[in-house]
Amino acid sequence: MSNKKHEDFSKAESERDALIAGTGNQYKVAQDENGLFYCEPSIKASNKDSVRETLELHPSNKLVISYMVPLVFGLLIYVKSEEFTVAIVQILNNKGILEIVEKINGSFEFIGAALFGLTFLKYLHAIFSKTYLIDAEGVRLIDGFWAKDVNEHPKLTHIGIEY
Repeated sequence: MSNKKHEDFSKAESERDALIAGTGNQYKVAQDENGLFYCEPSIKASNKDSVRETLELHPSNKLVISYMVPLVFGLLIYVKSEEFTVAIVQILNNKGILEIVEKINGSFEFIGAALFGLTFLKYLHAIFSKTYLIDAEGVRLIDGFWAKDVNEHPKLTHIGIEY
């Protein structure tokens, strides 16, 4: 912790940056009860070789809500395909259409299954293809199922993230 106290946040921020550059340790700007700013270590560890904690996050399963309508719609088309086929035959009221009833029913089953399957795969991709790792080195986004792309965002302390 630095003994210097500043009335201006930017001066304390400059001191923090100098401390980080000089020591290699992480510091944050804090404020005392008198409204003065000072620097203090942001990682409290007994030594530099201590075990680093890593927080691993995945996108929320609440994403299923945005996929709910197409999933239910696709499942409904698949389950009710025979009833849709009967309704179309009754609307057309054509004797020759009875020959292609199975094709119409199969088309409804295919459309329903395809809509449900594609939406479900899109949902799984949204949930399981991204992993966020937060540790002392910064924030990393690991994106992809098989070929993993890693996007690193080191030292995000300037936007208020403390780790």
